[in-house]
Amino acid sequence: HQWVTEAVEGGAELLAGGNKVSDSCYECTVLYDPPKDAKVSLMEIFGPVICVYPYDHIDEALERANNVPFQFQAAVWTK
Repeated sequence: HQWVTEAVEGGAELLAGGNKVSDSCYECTVLYDPPKDAKVSLMEIFGPVICVYPYDHIDEALERANNVPFQFQAAVWTK
């Protein structure tokens, strides 16, 4: 929950969820454009949290993906 709060306070838009249901359960959460230095952008989240990052050019997406010290699952969504 702290990581989601940190991202929102840093400028991310909370599109869904973001609440603890119980001590061991968290709502499915969608964050739009969290800061590059937020923990949700740099660390693996063990919970139902997804971050959506906008890009104008594929080079921006590749640069951001390659600047993370870990290899996470990724997806590209287009219109």
